[in-house]
Amino acid sequence: MNNKIDLIILGTGNVGKELVNTIIKSYSNSVNIVLISNSKTHILSHEGLKSETLENFISKTNLGTNIISNDIIKETISKLNFTNVVAIDVSASEQTANILLFIKQKGGKIVLANKKPLVQKLSNFKNLTSPEIGASATVGTRIPILQTIRSNNLTIETVPEFSGCFSGSIGFIIEKMEQGMLFSEAIFEAHKNGFTEPDPRDDLSGTDIGRKALIVARFLGAKLEMDDVEIKPLFPNKLKGIALNNFFEEIEEENEKYVNLFTQAKSKGMKVRYTGSFKNNKCLVSLCLTESNSYLGTIKGSEKIIVFKDKNQKEIVVKATEPGAGAKSTVKDIINDIKFITNQNI
Repeated sequence: MNNKIDLIILGTGNVGKELVNTIIKSYSNSVNIVLISNSKTHILSHEGLKSETLENFISKTNLGTNIISNDIIKETISKLNFTNVVAIDVSASEQTANILLFIKQKGGKIVLANKKPLVQKLSNFKNLTSPEIGASATVGTRIPILQTIRSNNLTIETVPEFSGCFSGSIGFIIEKMEQGMLFSEAIFEAHKNGFTEPDPRDDLSGTDIGRKALIVARFLGAKLEMDDVEIKPLFPNKLKGIALNNFFEEIEEENEKYVNLFTQAKSKGMKVRYTGSFKNNKCLVSLCLTESNSYLGTIKGSEKIIVFKDKNQKEIVVKATEPGAGAKSTVKDIINDIKFITNQNI
C-alpha cells in the first residue's frame, strides 16, 4: 500500500520555493507534489512531479504570491485521487478560501501559511477549520500558539484575554529605539537589513498583527470579524499613499513623539511594546507600556510571545521555540502541520 502524501501547493513565492526545495531534499520518499500553482499557470502529475520539473517551474517564475483562477484550479484538482491529499496555501491571495473548501469537500486536508482565508467572514473560518487544519504559521513562526490552545483546551471562557508581541520586525525596531536610535533611523535600519517587508508600512500598519490576533481569538471561539479589530498604526494616515522614498523622509516628523514615549516609559521603569491583544471580546493592536519585569517586558528584539490570562489573571505563556523568521522557519511549521493533520511521521 502506498502511504505517500500527495501535496497540492498554492503559491510559489519565497515560502513556496523553500517548501518545494525542502521536500525534494528531505521528504521525497514520503511526499509527492502532485500539483503546484502560481498566478499564471500550474502543473499536474498524478504520479508526482519530478524534481527537475519542480525546480524548473519555481526557478522560472517570480509570480508566486497569487494563484491562477479558481475555476481552472478546481477543474484540475477534480482529476486527482483524494486518498491522501494535503493542500498547502503559501500564497498571499485572498481568493484561495473557495479552493481550500473545495479540496476539503473532496476529502483533502489543509495546511495554511496564508492568513487571509482565516480572517475572511466567520462562516468561512468555521468551514475551513472544522475538522482540524494546520495553521501554525499563520499566527507566528516557531511559536506553538495553536498547539497550546489545542493541548490545554483553551477557549474564551477559560482564557478571556491575551496579549502578544507577534512581529519580529517591529520588535527589532522597538529594541533599536530602546537603545537610543530615532524612530526613522530604526525603520531604515530594519528595512536595509531585510527585516521588514519591501514597503515597511506593511509591518508598521499593524494589519498583519491584527490578522494574527483575530486568528488566535477565533481559535479560542471568539465570534469576531476583521472589521471588529481596532488597529492603531505606528505612522500617521497621511503617509499611507506617498512614495516610499518620501515616506522615509517624512516619517522623521514622528521622531520626537517616540523619543518622548520611550523617555516616559523609562522614567516609570516600563517598556514600550506593540501588541495584538484580546479583552472584553475585542481585539486591539496598539502601542502599550508594560512592566519591565513582565513577560512582555523581558523579551528581546525580534522575540515573539503571547500571554493568555484566565479569569483569576493566572498566566499561560507561550514563547517562540527557536529564533527565526522568513521562509525557512515557516516551512518548518508547515512540515510539522503536515505531520499533525495526517498523523504520519513523514
